Amino acid sequence: MDPLSNDLPIIWVDQQNFHEAVFGRIFNHRRPNRHPLAVVHVITIEHIKETVKLANQLKCQIAIRSGGHSWAAWSVRDSSLLIDLGALESLSFDAESGIVKVAPAITAQKLDSLLSEKGRIFPGPHCPSVGLGGFLYFISRHNF
Repeated sequence: MDPLSNDLPIIWVDQQNFHEAVFGRIFNHRRPNRHPLAVVHVITIEHIKETVKLANQLKCQIAIRSGGHSWAAWSVRDSSLLIDLGALESLSFDAESGIVKVAPAITAQKLDSLLSEKGRIFPGPHCPSVGLGGFLYFISRHNF
């Protein structure tokens, strides 16, 4: 498979809107001097799988961004494929079980809005614009 002929929603380093794809969803104005090979704005789980396969073909690493709220812009890595999860915003509440399902780009504000209607809370990030994918990953990697 030719990596340039796939159907991924991908923006390569030499395309006109590349800079916006890399930095447009970073919440602050710190711009690291790092640049991925491409940004993939995934819409489906299949896109994620195909991006991982493409990274294997290109022999490069992947980086993932859910909300773009990292102060140091950790998702922007040199010579990587940046998987941008910004379009994955499904959110559901099962009244019978009380289980909430969130996609990685759902923000604390969106989750809090849903839960407040149900008389529930989630001890989430201090800032409402934080994507839960990155927040929950960060929490899982540290011993609090």
